[in-house]
Amino acid sequence: MKAINKLLAVLLLLAISTSSAFALMVSNTGMTGGEADGNPVYLAQYAVTVENAMDIGASFDVNYDLTWTNIDGASETISATATYTILDFSGTNLDLGISVVNNSDPSVSILSFGMNSDPDPMYVSLLSPGAVFDNVDTNASFPGGFNPIDICVYAQNCNGGGFGRGLRSGNSDYLELSLMGEFNGPVTISDFVMKFQGGLGSYELPGCIGDDCATTSVPEPAAVALFGLGLLGLAAARRRRT
Repeated sequence: MKAINKLLAVLLLLAISTSSAFALMVSNTGMTGGEADGNPVYLAQYAVTVENAMDIGASFDVNYDLTWTNIDGASETISATATYTILDFSGTNLDLGISVVNNSDPSVSILSFGMNSDPDPMYVSLLSPGAVFDNVDTNASFPGGFNPIDICVYAQNCNGGGFGRGLRSGNSDYLELSLMGEFNGPVTISDFVMKFQGGLGSYELPGCIGDDCATTSVPEPAAVALFGLGLLGLAAARRRRT
């Protein structure tokens, strides 16, 4: 009986340690941001806190989903997922494995992505560059109202670059990133932004983390205004007939 009780105690400790190892804290920052072809889209911004070395091996997905309709009625769908895995965490460094998949329309490529870190990293480097995303910068100029940003990973430059230099639709890329600094406590990474270049314009979007992520459909403001004017004209015509 004692042996069974000891076994149960060991299993309970293993269950507790396993559950805590993957308990990354995800939160909504309460901030919104993002632009589609220069127009604000007000998407929620999220943060993930890495508590300690028990989080090594944990991972989380950042999803980017938007359908944009311009003034001419043409639509373009942006869809991507970045999976972050905690490779190492100590008092001096936080290492991340990042896999990026572009599921957008064929007219859309991913040119750069980035995030903020608290505490700020003192130095950032690529442990293993991606085939596409092979450059990293700190305090970089990132378009779409996210300027500056602590960490920017890019193919050509942080602002964007040519469509052909980015990650094309249907493709993926993997890289390993190292953040070095005075990490004596938890580290929070937030505002996971990504820049897309499409046939209808450019898109700078924060990603969604969690179970409530869904595709967002956004018409261009001018298209909404024209629709409103059309309704007013229709109402006036009806009044005249009356």
